[in-house]
Amino acid sequence: MMTICHQHPQKKKNRDDFVLSFEHLTVHVPGIAKNTCFFNVDNPIANYMQEYLGMQMQEREPFYSIDNVSGHIKAGEVCLVLGPNDSNKATLLRALCGRLNTQDELYGTILLNGMPMGPSNQGWRRLSPYVSASDASHSPVLTVKETLTFAAQCHSTGSPEKIDEDVEKIMVALGIDHVAETVVGDENLRGISGGQKRRVTVGEMFMDPDGKFYCLEQITDGLASSDSLSLIEKLTNSARLNRDAAFVSLLQPSDEMIMLFDKILVLTASGEQAYFGPVDRTILRDIFLGPTADASEDSGSIADLVLKKGLSGSFSGEDSVVKRFAESPVGDELALNLARIRTSAPPSRDRDLDSLLPDKKYSTSRWYQLKIISARRRKLIFRNSVTYSRIAIAIVFGLIIGSLFSSLKNDAIGSLARTGYLFLNSFLVLMLSAAVTIPSSFRERVTLFKLRSAEFFSGRVFYIAQVLTDAPLSILEAILLSSISYFWVDMNSGANHFFYFLGTMIGLECVGQALGRLLCALFRKQVTANACSSVAILLCGTVGGFMPAYGSIPTILRWFSWFTPVSYAFEGMMINEFYGRELSGVIIGTEDGDVSLASISGSAWLSNFDLPRQSFASANAIKIFDLGMLFVFAMVYDLLGLYFIERTRQWYHNQTRRPQATVKYSFDLTPDLDSPAAAAFRDIKSHNSKTKPVDDGEKLEQGQIGSSSTPDLDSPAAAALRDSKSHNSETKPVDEGDKLEKGQIGSTSTLHNSTEADWPQTLSVKNLSYTVPLKSKYKMNVKSKVQSLLLKACGRKMAEVDKDESESLTLLQGVDALFRRSRMCALMGTSGAG
Repeated sequence: MMTICHQHPQKKKNRDDFVLSFEHLTVHVPGIAKNTCFFNVDNPIANYMQEYLGMQMQEREPFYSIDNVSGHIKAGEVCLVLGPNDSNKATLLRALCGRLNTQDELYGTILLNGMPMGPSNQGWRRLSPYVSASDASHSPVLTVKETLTFAAQCHSTGSPEKIDEDVEKIMVALGIDHVAETVVGDENLRGISGGQKRRVTVGEMFMDPDGKFYCLEQITDGLASSDSLSLIEKLTNSARLNRDAAFVSLLQPSDEMIMLFDKILVLTASGEQAYFGPVDRTILRDIFLGPTADASEDSGSIADLVLKKGLSGSFSGEDSVVKRFAESPVGDELALNLARIRTSAPPSRDRDLDSLLPDKKYSTSRWYQLKIISARRRKLIFRNSVTYSRIAIAIVFGLIIGSLFSSLKNDAIGSLARTGYLFLNSFLVLMLSAAVTIPSSFRERVTLFKLRSAEFFSGRVFYIAQVLTDAPLSILEAILLSSISYFWVDMNSGANHFFYFLGTMIGLECVGQALGRLLCALFRKQVTANACSSVAILLCGTVGGFMPAYGSIPTILRWFSWFTPVSYAFEGMMINEFYGRELSGVIIGTEDGDVSLASISGSAWLSNFDLPRQSFASANAIKIFDLGMLFVFAMVYDLLGLYFIERTRQWYHNQTRRPQATVKYSFDLTPDLDSPAAAAFRDIKSHNSKTKPVDDGEKLEQGQIGSSSTPDLDSPAAAALRDSKSHNSETKPVDEGDKLEKGQIGSTSTLHNSTEADWPQTLSVKNLSYTVPLKSKYKMNVKSKVQSLLLKACGRKMAEVDKDESESLTLLQGVDALFRRSRMCALMGTSGAG
């Protein structure tokens, strides 16, 4: 795989002699002191700040996630990283590739050809790509080929044909070429399988031609054993052929897979180094079982030897695994090799570490990044159903608002209705534009954080592309809403008045979208951004100047009107509508108490609303100022979002940490027969009849599970089980003679004499099939949609080109199974088998 991705003409530096070493690598996680005000499980403020703002409020003892780990790897080698689930293998990989959490403290030294590297060496992140264990950061509506093509474009400015050729090769190498045109999908959109997503994630990070040292975390998750072995074989062969290196962490690899690696690094549950050296079973047995151990004790796989038998003992004391490794010949050889690497480094004055790293932070220019990101965002916009919903909502709201305020007269009542029409438009446009921007921004933020951390592109360029590609849809929404309702309501019919109204609507759309992007950059979760958006828009409407009027707002809150875009939009549209207009039928009172109907000017009508900036300048100047302020608000919000999107990437990305135990680990696997739990278990077992083993030739009776006994329904165990079940299942018993229909799932029970509960003993499946419909594969762009609508209007249908031969896809077919209680069933199959 790496061979395919690295054969680029721009790869000029010869890195065949690179050696990466790390000495006494230690990662310290600072503790969090107990706060008497917030340290309470039931404190809603503390829970809110921790869950939604990402602030650590609960007490945590400081600990070392990685403690004194050393090793080295040279070009052409692949190292396997093993350890228990909580041994912080991912922390080690992130430390090696420069992607540690911001609050973690890194000690020790990482050296490239014997020269220490620090945070100032920015090119190291591109030299060491990192594949995380998560596959939830892809854009679900993009196909597999489009996802990998975008990754290739971020690292190459070659021709589209050359990029397509490289992408095709990597898909064939990863075994996902048959799903190239299938969307990646997520929990809401059916796409490729979990194992195929894992391979897409790996393929993305192998697209950088400058990548040399790869840190790969659990790359075989979701793959069948044969697929996992094939993937590791291709990885190791490519590393040796192309002189690359990789650290690969796996959970439970087979011996055949382990023997493909050149070296193995084992961590204990406390993050200490238990082994680093060659993949030699004899050496591993001496380290993990002790030199006096018999060979018969090592009867399982290498992973069992390392993870189960070797780490089941204590980590401290004279006979610990860590101590045995440090005093072994392999440990001495590691120390000697590290010293040799340091002494072979050039003198300090001749060191030029940056010359070994990539020349630029990004592979492509900012303009090229803007081009490819904008093209990708256009695909996302056109394939997002919310896009067409927004257009439909704009039309519907235009019709509703127009019908509510239709054919207003030119009198006092009509003027009041026009005032309400202007304010309602301002409030709705701001609210809707922010509401639809926040969800899409949060979906794309996950992908942004992953690709930005891998130095695919600049985060600022991504944000600018997002602003530019969102603008056309904002303009279209404003045009639809304005053109439908404006003349229907009988507003001021001059062209200059309409276009000012339209410009104000566009400005409010831009402000709402900028506000949504800012809230997405500020907050950790979407629910927090939605809540803050509602509060902010409600505040804008309250002090917007309509109800109550500006003069009626309390003085202490009046200054809010100068910071709310609704106030500027409402004021500008009021002046645009009423200035220079004559209103008839206005009731005017005299000093004698008499009233009469008269006509007044629009400026006199405006004076009743006490608009905040009306008296500062001429009407045209105020209109221009108010319209300009809307775009100033949008620009300020976007500048703040541009800043905070980089800050929050450091705050929120890779900040999730599993809870750490504050007690010492114990690996004493001998059961305590005198414990209360063991005594209770013996009491329950004593009420059950003795079971007679069933020979292989004997036939199990209906409902019997591996023994010839019948459960004692009066035993405490049965009573406890009945209480815990609490009638969760209402499965109808199926007699053995009953026939299951196609696709039917039934159960069999022998406890027909039980009056309290039915205990299902088996779950049977008969001829189960599962089929999903397929959709047309032709590209649904704007042109094809318009063409389809025109053809339907003419009574014709659009031909579905490149459509699959079959209308549906069968995922399961003719599955028969019988599951029994107290028996575990392993479900196996290749990746994507259903």
